[in-house]
Amino acid sequence: MSKYTAANWNKPDDDFTQVFFQQLRSQIWFSEEISMLGDLPVWNTLPKNIKDAYVRNLGVLTFLDTHQGNEGMNIIGRSIGDDYHQRKATLSFIEMTENAIHAKSYSSIFTTYLPTNSEIDEVFDWCENNDDLQAICDIIISIYKNLDRHNYAKQFNEKIDNKEVSELDFKIAQWKAMVASTYLETYLFYSGFYYPLWFYGQGKLMQAGEVINLIIRDESIHGLYVGTLSREIYDTFSNELQEELHDWAIKVLELLYKHQTRLMEALYDDVGLTHDVKVFVRYNANKALMNVGFEPYFEDEEVNPIVLNGLNTRTKEMDFFSMKGNGYQSMTAEAVTEDDIADILSLENIAISEVKEDEKSFINKSEDEIISILKESVIDSDIYSASKIKEVENTLLEYLVKTLKRKHGVISHRHLLDFLEDSDTEKLDTLLDLYNRDIDDVAINSENVKMVNWLIDYFGLRDIQDDNDDFEDDKLTTDYEVTAPYRRLLYTILNEI
Repeated sequence: MSKYTAANWNKPDDDFTQVFFQQLRSQIWFSEEISMLGDLPVWNTLPKNIKDAYVRNLGVLTFLDTHQGNEGMNIIGRSIGDDYHQRKATLSFIEMTENAIHAKSYSSIFTTYLPTNSEIDEVFDWCENNDDLQAICDIIISIYKNLDRHNYAKQFNEKIDNKEVSELDFKIAQWKAMVASTYLETYLFYSGFYYPLWFYGQGKLMQAGEVINLIIRDESIHGLYVGTLSREIYDTFSNELQEELHDWAIKVLELLYKHQTRLMEALYDDVGLTHDVKVFVRYNANKALMNVGFEPYFEDEEVNPIVLNGLNTRTKEMDFFSMKGNGYQSMTAEAVTEDDIADILSLENIAISEVKEDEKSFINKSEDEIISILKESVIDSDIYSASKIKEVENTLLEYLVKTLKRKHGVISHRHLLDFLEDSDTEKLDTLLDLYNRDIDDVAINSENVKMVNWLIDYFGLRDIQDDNDDFEDDKLTTDYEVTAPYRRLLYTILNEI
């Protein structure tokens, strides 16, 4: 009879697994928390070829995440020794995120961006019929299935191709699967990540960009953890076997890159970004090799700075030991009360068609026109939806970061706050330059509210806040709620500047 053991989390499996697990647990997120609606004003202005490239890249990511969850982590997790319960739990956690969170989040974006099911089906049809994507999946999944055969043979003392399976054979198959997994997590995903990051680095399609950054934050940990496990196995091999397996890893990398190159051309040629994407992919292929303990294979190249801005972990504080929720705006839901129903019924005399028409025209306006509308009429108006007002407010505050980024290299609101605190004598001169429009966009995050509070204090405007009975400071710093006093406050700040 077998002797079974149980997971004792008070006795670590090793000196790193619980650290990885804690980080994964601490940054858990779900696509339902993130509203994509704020992206629609930009999305609706994009031409068809750009929209196609964007959603097809998300389709590619959906395929890779699906099979990484269904096969990759599942099979690698089963290969871990029965006494390594914490390692198994960590791999199971990763398995869950791949399909139930990451792949599902792409579907959430599809639902918002694509108005019909037939358009969503076209994305999946394109992916299913792309030979190079299918080849990439086949290469990776074949390596996983080879380990799965070894899992079965080891468990049931079976032969593979009429040959006994040694412990060394099993370890080699296990190592190869871990390398394939690291390639997928740290390398293959990034051709699909490029386009959302390209928009995000310019301050466009921000909500989808936040989703992609949350996924990248997860994937970076996945690749590093599985890469760490692979190095542990690799170090047990002889020098001769290590050299042989290194050659195998490079050949697989080259084969994947051949197919990925053609896939990138199919996705990006029509939008003129293929060269930049290939540079970005080679950059991440080198990172994947380093995760499994090898030297970079491709030459060092300069990655498009717009994409690095979208990927910049400093902007969103998404380094390895960060917590979740520092960049994206979550949807909140509250129970409907009788008062809410009464409020809804009181709106029956509003001309709904007129409101919709106003919102439609609002979406199509330029940033300067939107700012003008905000200053002249939206301040005390309820005609536009809260999400549209919030977007305008973000646009206004965005200029704070834009100018400072151009002049002083400030890249985020947190860096902006640090800069202002350390440079008192330059504050006013810097803020007086805020109307300069000829500068690059930059990602904005939830530090907006801290910037507003700083401006209130700097310009001595705290009395404006105190004069408004319905201005709730706790909501400003927590829920980031859009209120009429908040809009008036922003308006006053802009006038003072």
